[in-house]
Amino acid sequence: MGTTVFLTGWQPCVTYLASESLFFAVNPTGTLMPNIVSRCVIAASVAGALALFAANSFADTINDQLRPRLDKIETTWKAQNAEGVAAVYSDNAIVTGQDTPVAALGHTAIVAKVKELMGDAKSTKISIFKAEKLNENAALTWVTWEVEPKASAEEPFATKSLFVWKKIDGVWLIVADMYAMGPMAKH
Repeated sequence: MGTTVFLTGWQPCVTYLASESLFFAVNPTGTLMPNIVSRCVIAASVAGALALFAANSFADTINDQLRPRLDKIETTWKAQNAEGVAAVYSDNAIVTGQDTPVAALGHTAIVAKVKELMGDAKSTKISIFKAEKLNENAALTWVTWEVEPKASAEEPFATKSLFVWKKIDGVWLIVADMYAMGPMAKH
């Protein structure tokens, strides 16, 4: 005869009884359950696979969550609507960057900064270089802006930004924007 082993663990795998090659478990109601070890191994494997899938989905979905916000910047920029662009920023956001001696802080200052930047730019296309969800309500993105100047004689150019995002009342808003000339470089 084999040895009897009692273990405790994940429900319904509460108590195990192992005798030779036959495995049993007693569930919380006292019913003997054969082959529970196999079921628990399968359940643990499925749970692990789901956790891995969820972790990958967690990382992948932030681009999908932020893309509509960037699309709004693009469409409102093309319409030369500074208020529409500023609506993607929180009320107390800060914007600053290369050759900017004074940071734009708050909605009114951001609208003024966007109007200034729109002065020479007809449209922009924003591509995400890297996005990272920091938690359920915070994220960051490194982006490249491909800017089309209003003057046809001028060449298109690129800038880059680091956006810090915060989900406020279920909506992703930029709370900080740091920009500089040139695109994000690929390794």
